[in-house]
Amino acid sequence: MHSPTQDPYSLSKQSRYYFLGYVENLMSKSLYINDLIPMITLSDLQKESISKLLSDIDNKTLKLKFNNCLCKNQNVENDIIISEKDRYGIPVKNLICSKCGLIRSEKIFDQESNINFYKYYYRNIYVGLSKPNEKFFDDQINRGVEFFTLLNKYIEIKDINNLLEIGCGSGGILYP
Repeated sequence: MHSPTQDPYSLSKQSRYYFLGYVENLMSKSLYINDLIPMITLSDLQKESISKLLSDIDNKTLKLKFNNCLCKNQNVENDIIISEKDRYGIPVKNLICSKCGLIRSEKIFDQESNINFYKYYYRNIYVGLSKPNEKFFDDQINRGVEFFTLLNKYIEIKDINNLLEIGCGSGGILYP
């Protein structure tokens, strides 16, 4: 029997059938089932913020809407569920589009809820701080140095005149 990681096109017809069955079986199971158990250790602030977030989703203070794939796939029932929660244990169903392969969340916040999520919940949950502190900013600067070093291997940084960064957090990664 061939290894499941071997190129399926180099296999015999029967082996390819088994290989594809193996992949289908693997992909039919979510990587992370929604059991609300975080994959990482959470601070008390994170736990409290997640609890409030879930409560506000349940009582419709924060509203979710279906997130259609960018390719306009109409057969979403064939999309593959790869995860039912994020690393914080928050229920988020992530899918692979059966038409184009894009990975996306099944539901997303509507515009107003998205603004409120980033205003009131995001930093508490994903950073574990209500406001960025000096250590956080310094960590971001170090991360920026790593990005800068990596990019500098492939392009001439001095030739870049403009930069658009969406989601730069406290801005530390832009500092270098």
